[in-house]
Amino acid sequence: MTTSHGPYSTDGHPAAGSRLSRRELVRRAAALGLSVPTASALLVGSDTIGRAAPSRHLAESIGAARPGGNQASGAQELTIAQGLDPESLDPHATTVSASENVGTLIAERFVHYDYAQNQNVPLLAAEWASVDDLTWEISLRPGVTFTNGEPMNAAAAKFSLERIMTKTHATGKRLATEELAIEVVDDLTIRLRTKTPFPFMIFELGRISVVPPGYVQEVGDEAYGLKPVGTGPFVLQEWVRGDRATLTRNEQYWGNKPALTKVTFRAIPEPSSRTAALQTGEVDLITLVSISDIPTIEEAENLALAAETSNRSMFVRFDTADPRLKDTRVRQAFNYAVDKQLIVDELLMGYGQVLDGQPVGAHILGHHEGLEAYPYDPDRAKTLLDEADFDYDTPLILYTPVGRYAADKEIAEAIGGMLGEVGVKIDVQSLEWGVWIGKYNDGTLTPMTFIGIHTFYPDAFTLLNLHVTGSVGGTYNNPAYDEIVNEAARTVDAEQRRALYHRALQLMHDDPAALFLHQQQDLYAYNTRVENFVLRPDEMIDLSTISVAGSQAGTGPMRRRGAGAAASDIEEDRAATDR
Repeated sequence: MTTSHGPYSTDGHPAAGSRLSRRELVRRAAALGLSVPTASALLVGSDTIGRAAPSRHLAESIGAARPGGNQASGAQELTIAQGLDPESLDPHATTVSASENVGTLIAERFVHYDYAQNQNVPLLAAEWASVDDLTWEISLRPGVTFTNGEPMNAAAAKFSLERIMTKTHATGKRLATEELAIEVVDDLTIRLRTKTPFPFMIFELGRISVVPPGYVQEVGDEAYGLKPVGTGPFVLQEWVRGDRATLTRNEQYWGNKPALTKVTFRAIPEPSSRTAALQTGEVDLITLVSISDIPTIEEAENLALAAETSNRSMFVRFDTADPRLKDTRVRQAFNYAVDKQLIVDELLMGYGQVLDGQPVGAHILGHHEGLEAYPYDPDRAKTLLDEADFDYDTPLILYTPVGRYAADKEIAEAIGGMLGEVGVKIDVQSLEWGVWIGKYNDGTLTPMTFIGIHTFYPDAFTLLNLHVTGSVGGTYNNPAYDEIVNEAARTVDAEQRRALYHRALQLMHDDPAALFLHQQQDLYAYNTRVENFVLRPDEMIDLSTISVAGSQAGTGPMRRRGAGAAASDIEEDRAATDR
């Protein structure tokens, strides 16, 4: 099989190309605070773990496809296994990528962010223009109808914008905060006005689907979430909750029709079960590949592994209202106590990049090049905890979802073990995703939770706004930080906004809002008869380019764009400097 890996640092660890024995991994697991069974689980299917080697161009490292299974003549059917069943197929009711991957194929958004071009491109919005600092005018695409026959027009756009502002959707809440006013100018034109300058308006339109007002009002929100209607390239055939959602091609689609005629999204929570389904041909493509399954995929002749530098940053978020975490020195100590590079190297097999003391990746506007990661220094951690008169007797709860992020439970256990080495008692509580996301939305994942947040667009605002007092699930309270981020939200000039981001990030680094861990690499595996799979850094699966080869060997290239394409030189620099 062919594969590509993300960059990683070998400083203080086995060199690239070396292999780690089972005994050595178990020894290292002890340092990580993991149980032997947990450590051993990383070696399933292999006597040793191969080290990941950095690569500049992932597309170049994906070889030609090998002969795959037969595909019925004229039929282009693809089955994708994700780790989660959609919460809802209503795109206004969720921001979880596993749900959006299905729902937005049915109900399209105003615009689409093209990472290859590094810009927003038209979708249902054909054109847009800034009238002044507070006003945008949006021209809609003519001649588009919803699959139930309703026209896609200014009334539908206004209804969709007003509807999303009543939901818990992050974009809707933001627009509501901005007191967005929507004016219908004519049948295909709307004007959007905010109370203060809002530089992210077009980005946010890339998060909002246009839905048919008549149908939604007729069936209600709950029924719409079960059987949505939109303008997209696919229509819903069936959704069997907890099992599969099946979509068929919209033959009356207004745009370029996809090659695929049918797509099925399977919900397979257990990573090893997803890999097994891929091996047997039950599915064609899987997301969230388990680190422990990489050797199995690497050994398969008809499977390919693909990695994309993600917009998602991983960290442990602190509740600064908790008296044990209120002191800045305690939160600094926690950052010193955890060996982030060891976690990336051993638990993620190099598929990750240690964050440099901030939640913003290097390819995102606002990244602060002057910040550095907290080094692993348990002695310094102990000193800071003692200076802060830390309460060593009372355990702190560390929540983690299970199966949502790569090695999430194992990483949380490792963090608990390392903090234990400096005397901090940690109670790791693993929650099923549905329970975890419920507690996240109501702000009860306290005092600490392992979490991964990705930017909705390549600007630092989303990652920084998460920590503003009063944000959804927010647990950080720093008025000076809030003031800076709120000012950035009103700053139209990108360079001025970057400067504000740098101030906020410096403050967040010195007064940590989180235990900064790593930038995630998204791992996918697929049967090599799947062709033209274009990776994105936002976890959305782009079906517009995918086709499935027949009984003949296909060319099978996996292409990448976005953080990968736009930042390939950055990746090479990272590998060279071991950042």
